[in-house]
Amino acid sequence: MLAAADKLGVDVATLRAILQVETAGAGFDAKKRLKLLFEPHIFYRQLGPGPNRNEAVKKGLAYAKARTRPYPPLSKRYDQIAAAIAIDETAALNSASWGLPQIWVLIIEQQASKAPRPWSLRCWKARANSLRPARTSCRIGS
Repeated sequence: MLAAADKLGVDVATLRAILQVETAGAGFDAKKRLKLLFEPHIFYRQLGPGPNRNEAVKKGLAYAKARTRPYPPLSKRYDQIAAAIAIDETAALNSASWGLPQIWVLIIEQQASKAPRPWSLRCWKARANSLRPARTSCRIGS
């Protein structure tokens, strides 16, 4: 933990607090996939007005205000983002946070001036070292 905190440029207590709040201390779900949090209110904004947003709203994947509905259980979140990706891949990937601690792709990509897809796909496929995206995010944000 000390090595990870040093790499991120924070003290161990701060790192532990972030990990506990954001992911209950674990970056992976029961199927050993990166934890995922899809944000329907962000997806709503990312889609903008039009038929894609209308479809997403109808399917319960997008809504205007945060906390309109509870988040689905971890076991259903990959199904949720897969359904959103079928509507609009970029908007869906920009509306998710991943791993340990929940790194929000849109913030990283805006700060790094990159398209969201490559970073998101690395998160989607990742099986280990979930702190690497956090380190990248902290460097970009500083």
